[in-house]
Amino acid sequence: CVSADQFSPVDCNKKLIGAKYYIDGLNADLETSINSTTEYLSPRDRNGHGTQVSSTVAGSFVSNVTLRGLSSGSIMRGGAPKAHIAMYKACWDVEGGMCSVADVWKAFDEAIHDDVDVLSVSIGGSALKSLDVEIDIAIPALHAVNKGIPVVSPAGNGGSR
Repeated sequence: CVSADQFSPVDCNKKLIGAKYYIDGLNADLETSINSTTEYLSPRDRNGHGTQVSSTVAGSFVSNVTLRGLSSGSIMRGGAPKAHIAMYKACWDVEGGMCSVADVWKAFDEAIHDDVDVLSVSIGGSALKSLDVEIDIAIPALHAVNKGIPVVSPAGNGGSR
């Protein structure tokens, strides 16, 4: 875990075992430096997307869960509650959402080098529009698969479109 804007290595624990961020490529693409007024310059998630996705995938068991009085006393968990999470933040809430190919590829490379068990690539909305999925995601995903690392990715939230 790295130390950066609003994120400390002590934020890592038995669940979150790694956290890195990549922004040099985007800064080079935009020929400027992203400031921290719209985004944390760190692995920290400002809009909640990464937090929600990681909770869905690997959230620990939580007892006595209620939602507006429904399901009182339920136990909730993610799909793989005993899994550990390493976050690799490569996309940014800039101009509606942007990713640099260099940052995405570096994140893939480091995840492969860190020997993760599964890569969950969750890039959507405007950020996805800044990439050519058939090249910018498929090529590094193929490298991961060739190393025996499954790559999963959501199809989006748009329904039957």
